[in-house]
Amino acid sequence: MNQILVTDVENTSQSNGMKPVIKFFCVAAIIFALILVGEGGFYFYKKAKNNGGNLFSFFNKTNTSNQAEDGNKDKSKPVISIENANGKLLVTAKDETEIAYLSYQWEGAEEKKFNPSEEDKTTVKQEIEVQKGTQKLTLTAVDAAGNIETTTKKIIGSNGPEIKASLSEGNIVVKVTDEFGITKIVYTHNEEEHTVEGIPANAKEFEFKVPLKDGDNYLKINAYENSIMTEYKCKKTR
Repeated sequence: MNQILVTDVENTSQSNGMKPVIKFFCVAAIIFALILVGEGGFYFYKKAKNNGGNLFSFFNKTNTSNQAEDGNKDKSKPVISIENANGKLLVTAKDETEIAYLSYQWEGAEEKKFNPSEEDKTTVKQEIEVQKGTQKLTLTAVDAAGNIETTTKKIIGSNGPEIKASLSEGNIVVKVTDEFGITKIVYTHNEEEHTVEGIPANAKEFEFKVPLKDGDNYLKINAYENSIMTEYKCKKTR
């Protein structure tokens, strides 16, 4: 596998948000708690008034403690990155505090999970083999606080276009084939660059001719399958 093309299918992030039913009960519980606090506050107020205490200091201390707890909560999702590495995909998941695991799943296949090493709890790296063809890959990273990041990519495993050149009746006949479709062909003939015109959309095979010049003919051809490029060089003499 010489080339891998990675394109976005969808990016979805899952948060720890509450469902509507849970939200309803939480709101009801908060209202009930406020009623209790009001009644309790009135009791403490009367007691403080009788005893010369400071009611404001009591509630201020409690609120400060709750704010500190909220400030320490990890709400940041992990970050997932993908790169090509010698015909494989290298996937990295990072978290600023601690990552729980990274998982990947090819469409229709079983999910596979990987944990961080003992040396670095913030990072998981994993190489993934890519088969020839087009497949969807779902990547999920979860941190120790339960924050989730999920992304789905379309992966095209391809060897790139195949190029052949032969001589026929004073021409260099170039034949380009690609099972996923040829998108562009550029060639340089003795330092003169040309872009091939008239390639049909999604063409899997295309042939063109380059007239031979007297003497040595140096030909370099770059054929493209989207961003995947194959280069071919040859020398023909007339």
